[in-house]
Amino acid sequence: MMTDRPTDFELRLAAGLRTYADQSGLMRRPEAAVAEVLARSRPQPRRWVLPVAAATLVVALVAAVAGIQLLNSAASRPSTTTVNGREYRVAIVRSLEVPSTALTQYGDVRSDDDHLFAENAVAYAIVGIDPEVALIVPTRPGAGDDAGSYGNWILLERGAVILQLCPYFDPNSEFTPPECLEGSP
Repeated sequence: MMTDRPTDFELRLAAGLRTYADQSGLMRRPEAAVAEVLARSRPQPRRWVLPVAAATLVVALVAAVAGIQLLNSAASRPSTTTVNGREYRVAIVRSLEVPSTALTQYGDVRSDDDHLFAENAVAYAIVGIDPEVALIVPTRPGAGDDAGSYGNWILLERGAVILQLCPYFDPNSEFTPPECLEGSP
């Protein structure tokens, strides 16, 4: 199909021939001149593609590393909850058995851990243990993980309290802390 307007390639070819012809004093073979002008008139490779691809890869890598670090920091940060305006660390204590006679209602639990606590959960102080150091909260029915049920209680702690809780751990359970077993140093 023939058109009256020259294509971009034809325009570049004509410009290249004019430039080549205007160079004074140079004697070249005609076929060499045409080959050189044709080579110059071809579309140039996109030299920007490699740097842009490399920059995109670097940005994606930085975003991936930052995302992984963010996820790791969120996962490694201990879960916390608030009772009476105090923040406590949340701990799973599968073999803790505390009789109701050793409990005193302490306060309402404020937490985002819906999978651990029942709605309107109440924290209890254990007789003989400072409630500013440790509280327990009934576990949501059915709460557990790959190791099994979380047990009856979730421990809320603000300090080293395990040794004070030893009398309440089941000595026959595999989940009892080692420091609470007989013969432990």
